[in-house]
Amino acid sequence: MNVLELVLAMSKPKWATNAEVLMRRNGIQQGDLLEVFGVTTKGAIGHYFNGRREPSLNGLIKLSEFLNISMSQLFGDNISPIELETVTTSLYIAEQQHLTDALKLLARAIDISPDDITVFFNVFEKMGAGNILKAAHILAEADHQSTDKITAVIEIQDFIKQTAS
Repeated sequence: MNVLELVLAMSKPKWATNAEVLMRRNGIQQGDLLEVFGVTTKGAIGHYFNGRREPSLNGLIKLSEFLNISMSQLFGDNISPIELETVTTSLYIAEQQHLTDALKLLARAIDISPDDITVFFNVFEKMGAGNILKAAHILAEADHQSTDKITAVIEIQDFIKQTAS
């Protein structure tokens, strides 16, 4: 697993990563979990799976029952590294596409000249959606771990140097 996949996996709770592997294997979508967590929107489920909000213990118990696994399996290291890497990589690719699509939608919605849009997307393409996301995840992880931004900036600079090599 490369550094980027580790950063992405670290920002996601262990239970969420394991659940996603099992859900993918069984064709279960996050929208199928509304009743399990007792919420009414897929956005709430997304917040749980991305680590932005903590689900209740009762919700996690119901999730393990829904997936037909024990709580120790939900929180454990029982998912194979190959399955984990496949899910992490596909989530990362989807995240890059979401970022690109969001920027395109915003560019259309805001009164920006076609020349400015062209310049922006030329710069965006040179930076790369993956690099932007990597930097954002490093900064988010620094916030999550309450470490200083200087360490995160150094890590981003190291990443940029590795990418340029």
